[in-house]
Amino acid sequence: MLEKKTESLHNKKEKTNSKLETLLQQEDQEGGNLVVMLRSDIELSRNERKKLQVSYQRVLKLLSRTAKAITAIKDLICNKFGLYFDSGLACGDSREC
Repeated sequence: MLEKKTESLHNKKEKTNSKLETLLQQEDQEGGNLVVMLRSDIELSRNERKKLQVSYQRVLKLLSRTAKAITAIKDLICNKFGLYFDSGLACGDSREC
């Protein structure tokens, strides 16, 4: 009877060890899968970051060009008004004379 009990316990131990080994293998595989997924996510993030940097540079150049164009237009308007006022004052002075 003691032998049967010992054998039964030994069998339970073997089954438990087998289950534990299976669980360890599954966890190792899942851990490996998670590492692969995380590396993939990191690579995607790096690519998106590069794309955002390129877009940022394009927007920065566009804003710079826009600011230069606005400054040039402002200068042109000031020059035109300056000529207009200068000629208006000159005509006004000549009429008075």
